[in-house]
Amino acid sequence: MPSNAYRLKDALIAVIQEDSSHLRELPAGSMFYCSSTKPDSHGMVKGMCKGHMVLIFASDLEERAEPLVKVI
Repeated sequence: MPSNAYRLKDALIAVIQEDSSHLRELPAGSMFYCSSTKPDSHGMVKGMCKGHMVLIFASDLEERAEPLVKVI
């Protein structure tokens, strides 16, 4: 998982971490910015999406999102 930023190709379910954790669908086209480089023990990656700290399964990210390439 070399990229730090992804665009979701399909909607997917994420765990939103606020005062309490809850599930929310993230729509296709959303941007996800990883804050961890490796999945945790549950296979989830932490990052930001739409201003919320979220957890997404690494397998969902690999299958249903496209990495964004930084152009310099």
